[in-house]
Amino acid sequence: MELGISFSEFLFFLILSAFLCLVVILPSDAMQSAGFTISKVFAFWLGDERFNFVEYHLRRTLLTIMVHASLPFLCFVGLELCVPQPVFTPLPHNLIQIMAYLSIAFSAATACFCSILYLNDWERHYMIRRLRLLNNPQDGPWRELAIQINIEVRRPMLFSMINKDCSRTIITDEWILKITNYNVNFARISDSQLVIVRSSPLHQSVPSHDGLVSTSAEHLIDLRVCSRSGCFETFHI
Repeated sequence: MELGISFSEFLFFLILSAFLCLVVILPSDAMQSAGFTISKVFAFWLGDERFNFVEYHLRRTLLTIMVHASLPFLCFVGLELCVPQPVFTPLPHNLIQIMAYLSIAFSAATACFCSILYLNDWERHYMIRRLRLLNNPQDGPWRELAIQINIEVRRPMLFSMINKDCSRTIITDEWILKITNYNVNFARISDSQLVIVRSSPLHQSVPSHDGLVSTSAEHLIDLRVCSRSGCFETFHI
C-alpha cells in the first residue's frame, strides 16, 4: 500500500507532530510562565485548585486525557491543510488516510471513555475508586473525604515541589499528594511508610564564611510511598 504523500512530506509531518506533542504534553518553563498549558487555558472550567482540589483534578485529568488523545487527529488536520493530496476521504486508499481514520477512532473512543467517567457525578472516575479505598467508616461518603483534603490543601503551611518527572508533590499535615498528568495519588501520612529508593548528592558549590567555595552536602532523595494497610497503590516522589 502506498504512503499517500512524498517521503519528505511524511518526515516533516512526523517531526512537526512530535514537536507539537512534546510541547503540549511536557510544556517548557517559558510556556508555563506564559500560560500556554492545558490547566491555564481551560482555567475557566477547571476552577481553582487551592479551593476545590479534588474536584479540580477530577476535571483536569479528564481534560488532559481528552486533549492528549486528540493530538494525533489535530496533526492530521494540519497535514490536510498543508499537502495537496486529500487526507480525510470517505474511503481510505493509502496509509496516511488509514492513519487519519485511526486517529478519529482513537479520539472518539477516548471521548466515550471520558464521558463514562464524567457521568453519574464522577462516580466511575478512577480517582474516586481510590478515594473510596482510603475512606474510613467514620469519614462517611467519598465527598466528605474530598472536603477534608480540600481543607488541608487550603492551609498555608504545606510543602509543594516539582519532581524531576514533571509531576508535583504536595504534603500537608495529614496527606501526601502526587499529581501527574492523568492521575493524583492520595496517601494518608498516618498510613504511609517512606522507603528511600535512591539518594544522589547535589554537585553544587556554595560560598563559605571565609570566602572559600565549599561543596553543598544536600542530596536528592527518591522516596517510595507504601501503604501500611494496603489502602493505596505504591508510588514514588
